[in-house]
Amino acid sequence: MDAPDLPPAPRTTGSRWPRWTSWFLVRAALCAGMVWMFEEGPRAFRWPLRFAIPVVFVFAVISFVRDSRWLIAGVSDWISKVSRVPLPGQRAAARIERGLAWGVVLVVAAHFALMIGQMSRTSLREDEIGTIGQYSSRGPVETMTKYNLAKNHVLFNLANSVLPGRGSYHPLRARLFSFVAVGATLAVVGWWFFRRREYAEGALALALLGSNTALYGVSLEARGYGFLLGCASLAALALPGALASSAGSRGLAVLALTAVVGIYTIPSYAVFGGLLLLAVWFAVPTRRSFLAGWYAFFALALLYLPLAGQVAQVAEDYDEKYADLFGDLKRMQFALRFLVPREVWAFSDWSLVLALAALCLVPAIVGVYRAERVRAAALLGGMILAFYAFCLVLRTPPDRVTAFLAGPFAIGLAFLLGEVRRSPRLAWAGSWTGVVFALALLLCGAEGIRRFEYHPPQRWRDVALFVQALFPPGTQVWVAGSYWGANAVYLGPDYPVRTGALDRAAYGRGDWILQDDRYRFGERPMADEGFAPEGRIMVPFPVRGSETRLFFARPVASKVEMERTTEGWLLRTDGGAYALGVEAAAGWQARAGKLRVEVREGTGGAWRRSEGRVEGRFLAVRLPGSAGPFEVRLPAAGAGDLISAWAVPVRAGAGPAR
Repeated sequence: MDAPDLPPAPRTTGSRWPRWTSWFLVRAALCAGMVWMFEEGPRAFRWPLRFAIPVVFVFAVISFVRDSRWLIAGVSDWISKVSRVPLPGQRAAARIERGLAWGVVLVVAAHFALMIGQMSRTSLREDEIGTIGQYSSRGPVETMTKYNLAKNHVLFNLANSVLPGRGSYHPLRARLFSFVAVGATLAVVGWWFFRRREYAEGALALALLGSNTALYGVSLEARGYGFLLGCASLAALALPGALASSAGSRGLAVLALTAVVGIYTIPSYAVFGGLLLLAVWFAVPTRRSFLAGWYAFFALALLYLPLAGQVAQVAEDYDEKYADLFGDLKRMQFALRFLVPREVWAFSDWSLVLALAALCLVPAIVGVYRAERVRAAALLGGMILAFYAFCLVLRTPPDRVTAFLAGPFAIGLAFLLGEVRRSPRLAWAGSWTGVVFALALLLCGAEGIRRFEYHPPQRWRDVALFVQALFPPGTQVWVAGSYWGANAVYLGPDYPVRTGALDRAAYGRGDWILQDDRYRFGERPMADEGFAPEGRIMVPFPVRGSETRLFFARPVASKVEMERTTEGWLLRTDGGAYALGVEAAAGWQARAGKLRVEVREGTGGAWRRSEGRVEGRFLAVRLPGSAGPFEVRLPAAGAGDLISAWAVPVRAGAGPAR
């Protein structure tokens, strides 16, 4: 008996106009118009649009995924035909992939070392200084029982308070725990993937985390953001194991522990870590997942018991102090710089959003959308979006609070890459896919190292070191900005900080110097406006987006002879002096910081090595005595000539301020 004829197979492609061109394009156009109205339209429309835009966007994505199956089927058919012919040289490709991945590790290590070198010397921010002054320096008991400001990142300050030097404002000591936390995070992420021989996946995660200067700038501060990055990264690595109901005990334990550590560091981490535990319980409703969440909850209740009332009071007043820090979509676009290193991938923020949306189709195209790690990546993506939505609704968190999301974002992308590579439809490519990814990451990382620049937000420590090298103790420092307390931390008691009315007579005599650290972009008024320009010197200290300016009067009776030699410059004073100041031309190329010079007293004394402080075109050299005269030998630094030099006199009775 003949078999009955089978119905023809449905066509996956064809000339029929697809339905997604109607519904998807209409909804996408509506969403784009609503975004434009939100940004450019009347403010009265913003509140309803704030809720309508996400709804329309979700419906647009659903319509695209539902109505574009013809596209997925067509691409899948093409991949199936191509995959019948595997590429040759798979063993060689595996070795090349491993070598390139280790090259990415070296590039990431170099970038991390560069950032450590910069941030171990540059000044702390005002929040870091306040954290140390109000919490860490006062011991562990007060750190665990006082929460009058949101600056108390409790666990970080607790760790900082139990070791010697807890009151130190030196950048290396203050940021030590953040350096360790971020370095350990990079090491664990790389080890997790490399021990599974997933070299390209590990290289991708490390490149996204370890080549991002903006992410480093926040995570390496003397605050708890580095701890949060580590907690979120460990939770992301443990998530696939937690979702596996057969062997999820270890993964659930890691999720619970990281939730406790992260929330005890910064309470807002509960939106990510707490929701992640809840989502795992919904996905795998077992007794173990239920107990993991409750154990974490009870541990946090005990830890926050001494702080509960204070945290509630700070949360109640937070909106009045920090309103609109995350108030619109533009701020969210700015926060996306933590996810992808903009030094390497310099495309616009919205193109990044579209690229991430396109990634959602990749698992469906290659047929891995039900894989365990793809589920974990989707869950991580949902938690990231939930945290961004929390910030947009609350409107008060600063964008640096979202920096830790870079960890789960990078690991989620690595999960997707691994599952896509293992898909039967891409078996023909084998290790060559990893070679392409690792090579691209290595080249981009090397380019990021070549273009590396770090601009600190503040340079109060550099200003203080320059002042201490050029001016005798007892010199008054008048601060034009509001951060006089932060300046006093680095200037110390020998250089009293003054605010209020300016004593112009003392300024003209050199007893007062002016520091303007008002943070504004573009032009701003001079701190010594009205003082004759030819009678004063201004030393600029570039910072992120602006500069700090140091003003002081040029000493009247200070004669310094300048002579160019074959080795550099020779400077001679005509008498005693406390220090020597030098201004060079634009070609001066001495590196900011310390500069080795040679000094001798008189004309026949022995030369002694000394150190000067360089800032831009200006140099300050502390002289070893007060009798004089002195000779100073400066090394050549580029083609620039010296414009002028002056001697700072020794003041009678100058000494430590009381």
